[in-house]
Amino acid sequence: MPKPKKNTLPCSLSVKMSYFMRLLIKWRTRSLSHKMMTLIQILSILALASKASEDLEEQLKKIKDYIYRTLNAKIASDVYNRVLILVNEYCTNEELFDKESVKISDLLIQDIQLYALVDAMLKEDKYQVQHTILKGIIKRKYDEAYSLNSEDRILLEYQERLLEPSHASFSNKKFK
Repeated sequence: MPKPKKNTLPCSLSVKMSYFMRLLIKWRTRSLSHKMMTLIQILSILALASKASEDLEEQLKKIKDYIYRTLNAKIASDVYNRVLILVNEYCTNEELFDKESVKISDLLIQDIQLYALVDAMLKEDKYQVQHTILKGIIKRKYDEAYSLNSEDRILLEYQERLLEPSHASFSNKKFK
């Protein structure tokens, strides 16, 4: 029988929720949009980004400030509580955390505007290593997903040259 992997995530949450409370929060947030659920997942992953227990509470405070600053007050507390639930789930199951981290990097590639959130959360010097690693992973995957072969690149360059102002025949004409 394989030995279970040791959990390396910081798991000292100061907020404890009962099973009923977790169920109630999941029920209340069940109809959130896909984009909102993606935001919750990203924030949950970022809370555990440093893998140092002393940083967990600080990251959760930054996440709470971000949520209350950017979201409607009616749903902000439920969204924050849902983040706490996910952080707790990741603490108990590191394999789930690893799987969701890969999924989040794919979501960041699909919607690169979400990277601004990652950038804002990991801008401090002590998160520079995690920020650099994540930036490299996303850049590599983004380049792989959106690279052109040589034939398509030549076609694109030709189309760009045609759209330059010097080649456009109507650029200096006035339309009536």
